[in-house]
Amino acid sequence: MHRTQLERLTEIVLGDAVLTLLDSEIRIGVITLRAQLNAMITAEPDAERQEAIRMALAEMQKEFQSALVN
Repeated sequence: MHRTQLERLTEIVLGDAVLTLLDSEIRIGVITLRAQLNAMITAEPDAERQEAIRMALAEMQKEFQSALVN
Protein backbone atom coordinates (compact mmCIF):
# COMPACT_ATOMS: atom_id res chain seq x y z
CA MET A 1 0.00 0.00 0.00
CA HIS A 2 1.36 3.40 -0.95
CA ARG A 3 1.96 5.92 1.81
CA THR A 4 -0.66 8.32 0.46
CA GLN A 5 -3.27 5.55 0.41
CA LEU A 6 -2.48 4.70 4.02
CA GLU A 7 -2.74 8.35 5.00
CA ARG A 8 -6.15 8.58 3.31
CA LEU A 9 -7.32 5.41 5.02
CA THR A 10 -6.09 6.80 8.34
CA GLU A 11 -8.23 9.90 7.83
CA ILE A 12 -11.19 7.69 6.95
CA VAL A 13 -10.89 5.56 10.09
CA LEU A 14 -10.55 8.71 12.23
CA GLY A 15 -13.73 10.01 10.62
CA ASP A 16 -15.47 6.69 11.22
CA ALA A 17 -14.50 6.83 14.89
CA VAL A 18 -15.79 10.39 15.26
CA LEU A 19 -19.07 9.54 13.51
CA THR A 20 -19.56 6.55 15.79
CA LEU A 21 -19.10 8.78 18.82
CA LEU A 22 -21.50 11.38 17.40
CA ASP A 23 -24.12 8.72 16.67
CA SER A 24 -23.75 7.44 20.23
CA GLU A 25 -24.08 11.00 21.56
CA ILE A 26 -20.84 10.49 23.46
CA ARG A 27 -18.77 13.58 24.12
CA ILE A 28 -15.84 13.65 21.72
CA GLY A 29 -12.46 14.09 23.31
CA VAL A 30 -8.99 12.63 23.16
CA ILE A 31 -9.75 9.85 25.62
CA THR A 32 -13.06 8.83 24.05
CA LEU A 33 -11.59 8.93 20.56
CA ARG A 34 -8.66 6.77 21.63
CA ALA A 35 -11.06 4.31 23.26
CA GLN A 36 -13.17 4.16 20.09
CA LEU A 37 -10.11 3.54 17.91
CA ASN A 38 -8.96 0.79 20.28
CA ALA A 39 -12.40 -0.82 20.05
CA MET A 40 -12.29 -0.55 16.27
CA ILE A 41 -8.89 -2.19 15.97
CA THR A 42 -9.93 -5.23 17.99
CA ALA A 43 -13.02 -5.71 15.81
CA GLU A 44 -11.36 -4.95 12.46
CA PRO A 45 -10.57 -8.03 10.32
CA ASP A 46 -8.88 -6.07 7.51
CA ALA A 47 -5.10 -5.75 7.96
CA GLU A 48 -4.86 -2.46 6.03
CA ARG A 49 -7.54 -0.82 8.17
CA GLN A 50 -5.84 -2.17 11.30
CA GLU A 51 -2.62 -0.51 10.16
CA ALA A 52 -4.48 2.75 9.51
CA ILE A 53 -6.06 2.62 12.98
CA ARG A 54 -2.63 2.03 14.54
CA MET A 55 -1.33 5.01 12.57
CA ALA A 56 -4.23 7.16 13.79
CA LEU A 57 -3.51 6.12 17.37
CA ALA A 58 0.18 6.96 16.89
CA GLU A 59 -0.70 10.39 15.49
CA MET A 60 -2.97 11.05 18.46
CA GLN A 61 -0.23 9.97 20.84
CA LYS A 62 2.16 12.40 19.16
CA GLU A 63 -0.28 15.32 19.07
CA PHE A 64 -1.93 14.88 22.45
CA GLN A 65 0.77 13.16 24.47
CA SER A 66 0.00 14.86 27.78
CA ALA A 67 -3.73 14.05 27.58
CA LEU A 68 -3.12 10.39 26.77
CA VAL A 69 -0.91 9.57 29.72
CA ASN A 70 -2.52 6.74 31.68
